Amino acid sequence: MNVKKALILDDDPVMLEILKKHLAVRGYDVTGYSNPALCPLFTARTCSQDIPCPDVIVTDLIMSTVNGIQFIDEVKRKGCANSHIALLSGLWTEITLKWAAEFGVKVLHKPVNFDELTDWLNTIEV
Repeated sequence: MNVKKALILDDDPVMLEILKKHLAVRGYDVTGYSNPALCPLFTARTCSQDIPCPDVIVTDLIMSTVNGIQFIDEVKRKGCANSHIALLSGLWTEITLKWAAEFGVKVLHKPVNFDELTDWLNTIEV
């Protein structure tokens, strides 16, 4: 059985742990970072067998080091083929919503509605 991998990025340690537990309960092997700049997907030169893309990425938009848009842009530039990305924020702007639509990421509002997150996971897991 192939275990799905999830990457969670959020600089709020409580939210990070809640999101990690939510995906772990669904059977994901979850890795989380409060500082996206330390994530191997961000620091690697390219996406590779050594550092494979996770099946799901859930990232906060506004973080103190690297924001969610910068992170997603960087891993896509490196060749990450992941198409299941959710971006969380309580402070969406017209510009960030437009960017999310252009990159095809799921927009989730904070505080997180876990029913909405679960519905999205159900859709991408089929």
